[in-house]
Amino acid sequence: MKQAVYEFVTVGAQGRGGGSPLHLACARDSSSVGRYPICVFPSVAAIDLLLECGADPNGKDNDGNTALHTAALNKPAKPAVIQTLLDHGAHFDTVNTDKKAFFNLLKGQPLHEITNSVRHTSLACLASRVVRKHGLDTSVLPTTLQNFVAGH
Repeated sequence: MKQAVYEFVTVGAQGRGGGSPLHLACARDSSSVGRYPICVFPSVAAIDLLLECGADPNGKDNDGNTALHTAALNKPAKPAVIQTLLDHGAHFDTVNTDKKAFFNLLKGQPLHEITNSVRHTSLACLASRVVRKHGLDTSVLPTTLQNFVAGH
């Protein structure tokens, strides 16, 4: 089964708006075909399987949303879903095209009830935020670092 899921992940299938299968597994609205429910999403088991088989926890859809952003849009957001994504390397503070991180999308739900933000924030992430906040020149950085800074 894992081989089949791995092959499915590597095909690069996309849903509406460029969402990956991981995005779909994190979204409540992907649980139905028309008005008929076919499964229960978000599903920690499906998310864990996709991540174990090579899904990119930081992959973005057409709006720059990662799976964490998608998970945060579920009302209320499920802490187990978010924790699974973070445990598999999802970046805590990646911003979408609207410059919002997933925790900015948690309407009325305190972040501390979902996860420990200190545990998931690295020094590199903090430094990137400072560089962006002050508009420092990133052209002297290697391309990979420029992309990292731009994502924060």
